[in-house]
Amino acid sequence: MNKKILLIAILLLCAFKMNAQMMVLKSDVLRDIATMPNIHVDFVVGEKHSLGVGGAFCYKMWGKDIQIATFTPNFRYWFNGRPFIRQFVGVRAQIAQYDITWGKNVYDGVSFSAGIIFGHVFKLSKRWNLELEGGLNANLYTQKEYYTYDTYEDYGDKNNSKGVMMCPHVSVAFSYILK
Repeated sequence: MNKKILLIAILLLCAFKMNAQMMVLKSDVLRDIATMPNIHVDFVVGEKHSLGVGGAFCYKMWGKDIQIATFTPNFRYWFNGRPFIRQFVGVRAQIAQYDITWGKNVYDGVSFSAGIIFGHVFKLSKRWNLELEGGLNANLYTQKEYYTYDTYEDYGDKNNSKGVMMCPHVSVAFSYILK
């Protein structure tokens, strides 16, 4: 967990040292609907490039015993000639830690996903934009799966489930241009 915090701090410090011409703050509406508050900050790092970092956390999603924390960096290339307007293509990664109790089953683990994204940004006003984003991710995960009446000691320190799966990524976000 300390390594994640260190990585976030390094990325944020690097981003602030870039003296970005433009900085955007955004939140994904789909995650908000899922009761998973999130925030994402994007910085211009070149004429047609932007770098973003964000995260989300939820506790008791939909009133269920679901806890998820994510950290998501991304890099985008903008086709219009300047960032945060019209079409883009990029790469994103996401690190997630979760503890989900679903019925009698418990899933406690970590996942890492990386993939490509495509999207379009619609200008709503001078500072507000609507961003539509989609893509495909490869997701690697390792987790402990057990029943609610079991304990960790039954399984030792090893995770009993590992895998790779492809999953789609969809985002609808409102963004506000800070700078």
